[in-house]
Amino acid sequence: MDTQDAYSSDVLLTARLEDLSRACAQRNAPRFTAFLDEHQQAVARMWLEARRHPDCVYAFSGPESGVRRMLGFFPDWMEPDPDSDFPISCLGIRYKKEYTLGHRDVLGALMALRIKREAVGDIVIDAGQANFYLLDSVRQVVQENLSKVGRVGVTLYEPSIEERMIACQKFEEIPLTEASLRLDSLVSSLTRKSRENGAALVREGRVLVNHLSQGKTDTRLKEGDVISISGYGKYILHAVGDENKKGRIRLTVWKYV
Repeated sequence: MDTQDAYSSDVLLTARLEDLSRACAQRNAPRFTAFLDEHQQAVARMWLEARRHPDCVYAFSGPESGVRRMLGFFPDWMEPDPDSDFPISCLGIRYKKEYTLGHRDVLGALMALRIKREAVGDIVIDAGQANFYLLDSVRQVVQENLSKVGRVGVTLYEPSIEERMIACQKFEEIPLTEASLRLDSLVSSLTRKSRENGAALVREGRVLVNHLSQGKTDTRLKEGDVISISGYGKYILHAVGDENKKGRIRLTVWKYV
């Protein structure tokens, strides 16, 4: 998506948030977005922070670690529970462990049922099973029609709370030492390119920090920041340590795998 398309999408999203917030206040009833990706969540958070006189309370669904989450607007007398007050269903499939299914396989099978992408949340894969989150409105369609993922036969089931925890995000740990916490310095190390080439990636808009475009090469990073580099992957600056004898900062970076 180019810069103009991204801007247009962000404008449409904030307009939708305005509509939902207004409807919540006028009807004194909760209103919800569809599932939002990480960039959309970041845009939504900026919009929420900019509102000086909120007329309702809000919450995001599920755990902070979720990649795709829903934003809910609630009357100010409610105390929303992120795990139970959202129109979200969790379903699972089981299949023979001799087969290997991936995120794209499961998503493709759901999309083949004419379910829109924004109606599908996180998909969590483990050996012989997968859990996925859906809007309540498409639950029945999946229950009545999903029997195969590709050529692999699957059995649907409703996961227990414990079964919903089957998988967590896996990371590769990368120890680094950097002269500074500048964005271009870290991008250079993570891509194994020169500082100049790393800076070019930032200026070209190919680097996101916390899911938002960041064109400033001298941006100072901090512990917990998420860095996405187009063509290279997504990383978390997990820990900022002390300096070594050469005055370089010890860092621990986690790469999503």
